[in-house]
Amino acid sequence: SPEYELQFNFYTRGGCSTPVCVLSNEEGQKRIDYYSLPAHVVSHRVSSARYVAYPARDAESYELLPSLIPVVCYTCAALVYEILGRPEQAAAMMRCVVR
Repeated sequence: SPEYELQFNFYTRGGCSTPVCVLSNEEGQKRIDYYSLPAHVVSHRVSSARYVAYPARDAESYELLPSLIPVVCYTCAALVYEILGRPEQAAAMMRCVVR
């Protein structure tokens, strides 16, 4: 996909606040590649992963995992501060997301 191709560019790849996971199938082996760490992090280990599906567009409601509520709230707050022209406050909200 075009978004997958963007992951090979330092400036357009996913990051801590905009992670990207790609399910690839190479030689019959399924693999998840993720792009969410800063480029300077060379060695790391994933202890667990969870897939959170997007809700259907026509869903009347959906449940949000309790562990995601702070991330969603701080991200929304950061977006509102950006819209209001307050980049310092937006940056402070994003720092709360990537703890």
